[in-house]
Amino acid sequence: MKTVDFRLAATRHYHDGELLVKNGRHANAGQLYGFTAECGIKWLLVQSGYPSDPATGDIIKERKKRFRAHIHELINNIHMVAVFLEGRGASKYLAMIPSIGDFSDWKTDHRYYIDSALPFSVERWRKAAHEIMQMLDEAFMNGGSP
Repeated sequence: MKTVDFRLAATRHYHDGELLVKNGRHANAGQLYGFTAECGIKWLLVQSGYPSDPATGDIIKERKKRFRAHIHELINNIHMVAVFLEGRGASKYLAMIPSIGDFSDWKTDHRYYIDSALPFSVERWRKAAHEIMQMLDEAFMNGGSP
């Protein structure tokens, strides 16, 4: 049984983020929206043929350095993601998430910050996470691959 499913993780993080926003817990919601985006991109990469461990479903450890990063680092290297997806006919899915760059100010370290030190980006992150979810739904309805 595989232990890693990036699509299901993205869905879980997104829905939990939505619950937190509805309850005024924006700081933690923002963290979950970043994880939504990270998992969504990683699912798209794996579904497009990026090497993953057949036993766990995770990206192969030796190759992980390239795409192991959290979302803010992934978007700094989005050109590598785009090149990989273009070569596999999956760039149409990347085009479905035009707000992905909004995570450029997202950091895992925000979990340590006091609320007043956090960027006022939760609504932008929420919008970008919503785009990720729509992209995942579209890709999954198309058979889970490009």
